[in-house]
Amino acid sequence: MARGTLFLLAFCALAAAAMVSRERRAVNTEDQQEPISTTTQRLICEPQTPCAWSIYKPGLKYLTQNLTNSYCVCSADTVCQVNEDDTSVNAYIHRCRPPPTEEEEYESDR
Repeated sequence: MARGTLFLLAFCALAAAAMVSRERRAVNTEDQQEPISTTTQRLICEPQTPCAWSIYKPGLKYLTQNLTNSYCVCSADTVCQVNEDDTSVNAYIHRCRPPPTEEEEYESDR
């Protein structure tokens, strides 16, 4: 009896998941098969939206992976630079910011 009920619940959950419309899915698998156009214009990242992440090993902060946001890009007058160290996920968060002035670059080199 319990095995039959468990099977019925699993079947209903799978059926309900399959009925979610393509537009409401978190991952749109149908679009992944289509070629990506290089001419489509990407959105400009908002100031609070990360433009990239640098994942590091905890403790040593040795970079293991760099991920670039594929959803948006920085505007022409900004650059993607480290803005935050999120230790909860072991990553440096990059955001679009105005490029540093020569004085700021000199100070950071010291």
